[in-house]
Amino acid sequence: MQREMTEEEIEQEIGQLRVSFDRERYAAIPLRLRDALIRYVVYHTPTGGFLQAVLQNNLRAAVNRADDVSLQVLPELTNWVSAFCPPEAVGSYEEYRAWTEL
Repeated sequence: MQREMTEEEIEQEIGQLRVSFDRERYAAIPLRLRDALIRYVVYHTPTGGFLQAVLQNNLRAAVNRADDVSLQVLPELTNWVSAFCPPEAVGSYEEYRAWTEL
């Protein structure tokens, strides 16, 4: 069971995640995807279909749901997810669902 985060801890985590996107290798990821990922990690907010597929490690669905820009940044996005998302929040439908139901 995860403990409740204080407002200060939430702001600190959001800040750290925002800074992670400043790295050159993640700079191409669009702001709308960055914001959705931050909401997912910090607040357990469900994402749109494309990001849901990425977080569930479902390449076929991710490619089918991607717009042109999302498709171009898919490698950077998957690297970011691997580096910065909690392991229990990614990898399968079950993990995605459990994370968003917390």
